[in-house]
Amino acid sequence: MGGRRLPARGVIALALITTWLTTGANFIGFKLALETMPPLTMMTARLFAAAVIIVVAARVRQPLKWPGPRQVRSTMIVGTLLLVLGQGGIVWGVRQLPAGFSAVFASSSPLFLVLLEYVFGRDALSARKMIGVLLGFGGLILMSTLSTGTGANQVSAIAFVLAGSASWALGSMVERWLQMPSDPMLSGALQMLWAGCAMLCLALLAGELSRIDVHAISARSYVGLTCLVIFGMVIGFATFVWLNGATSPTLANTFNYVSPIVAMAAAFWLFNEPVGWSKAASALVVLAGVAFIVGGGSEKSGRKESRG
Repeated sequence: MGGRRLPARGVIALALITTWLTTGANFIGFKLALETMPPLTMMTARLFAAAVIIVVAARVRQPLKWPGPRQVRSTMIVGTLLLVLGQGGIVWGVRQLPAGFSAVFASSSPLFLVLLEYVFGRDALSARKMIGVLLGFGGLILMSTLSTGTGANQVSAIAFVLAGSASWALGSMVERWLQMPSDPMLSGALQMLWAGCAMLCLALLAGELSRIDVHAISARSYVGLTCLVIFGMVIGFATFVWLNGATSPTLANTFNYVSPIVAMAAAFWLFNEPVGWSKAASALVVLAGVAFIVGGGSEKSGRKESRG
């Protein structure tokens, strides 16, 4: 039995690296896909494609236990907060912001989660968490003031990313209270299917589908969309789900302060996005705040041991 410890640590290390890289690469995929692809249409295609792949993979693994009406409603609520409002807000903002800095603003979800848990009386605001929140939001304010250009487009883009991060935090908190499907992969796929339907309706209302020209979509955008589906949703999501169950939410969520570094480095390499010392320093302040919160140990996971 003792011989199984080293391989297990190796697998966990590989899973951690996978979540860090795939989450950071998401922002590069967003930039590529959004070059010639409308945002709502892109999100619709990504969610539907990933949901189908995950459902097929889950069915091959074991017979699916389809959830009841209450569990389906729960996935709709969580899917709306996480994917429609959460990722939707982030994607909308990424169109106007550099990929690397979008990732830094998106990493603020643990800061919002701490505040939401305190407001709803679910967790105490310890000194460590208070320091993390102050550092995190202080760094975000500093980065906003140092960003090139102060036009309304950039301000609204930052607001969309922060609102998306806040919605992701709210969805993460609400998910702990609801009766979700017992199979986390099926739960995630149902959230994606619901979010895809919601995005499709929004794309129709916005007139994106009537204006889209398939021939005008570049190969770069198709590559970005493919990476978002395969690496971002299927591999990244599946690895995170396994890691979250095999280790702890604290360890699994370390992507919040590693993926922005990955995104900034990749954006500098691929898009030549400038990274000045002042912006790099403000980004480190944000990530230090998130690290204070996520690295403080898991006082209580807040998760249900059994999900009906």
